[in-house]
Amino acid sequence: MAISIQKSDHLQKIHRKYLRRSILGFLGALLCFSVFLLTMNLGKPALLYGSLGALLLCMALGGAMWKKANIYAAGVRGEYTLLHILEALPDSWHLFSNVKLTWKDQTCEMDMVAVGPTGVFVIENKNQKGTVWASPESRNWNRQKNDRRDSFYSPVRQVKTHIYVLANVLRSQGLGTYVEGAVFFSHPQTEVKGAESCTAIPVFCLNAQGDKALLSHLKNRPKALPPAQLQKICNIMDGSHSR
Repeated sequence: MAISIQKSDHLQKIHRKYLRRSILGFLGALLCFSVFLLTMNLGKPALLYGSLGALLLCMALGGAMWKKANIYAAGVRGEYTLLHILEALPDSWHLFSNVKLTWKDQTCEMDMVAVGPTGVFVIENKNQKGTVWASPESRNWNRQKNDRRDSFYSPVRQVKTHIYVLANVLRSQGLGTYVEGAVFFSHPQTEVKGAESCTAIPVFCLNAQGDKALLSHLKNRPKALPPAQLQKICNIMDGSHSR
């Protein structure tokens, strides 16, 4: 079983923050509703309509915060899905999740960095639901979810940036290690079309047995990382060196 090291719980903290705000919003709505009921028979229209307005506002804010909390909760679930899959790697592998690195003026947070005998891999996790159209050259990728169509920044481009930062951080520590990348869609109801066109940075989808394909991709690379170099990279990652 691979050794897992979580460098940050940033996503979980954001989820908890919005969850607390949504609870406060709904509690505020409950309080305003109680005031509204108490003022119905007092003959004070200003207080009555004021409490009604506050009730609606608290409900709207609570609902908005609940929606944001659910978005981040989906991201957390996706992270745990990817981590659970990668933990099936042998114990010669080290998994660093939520790694924040800076190189010069560029800072990024990497969902997962896997370090093992076959190399160093940056893996970007996406937990969006729906049909995604992948394109290695496009700045944005399109997604169809139910009757709604939207777009999001290309995860392949994200990975390229992460590779650039990580490779330079390692190089600054005397390690000219080649860094590879991959994208993983962890939602079970996601279909990725055009994934086969992404050859430099492969795209895997849980819905298409991407879990097995990703593990195979990591374990069967031709490159070999000497144990001493692997350990040095893990030490650097554990300290999350930046420059």
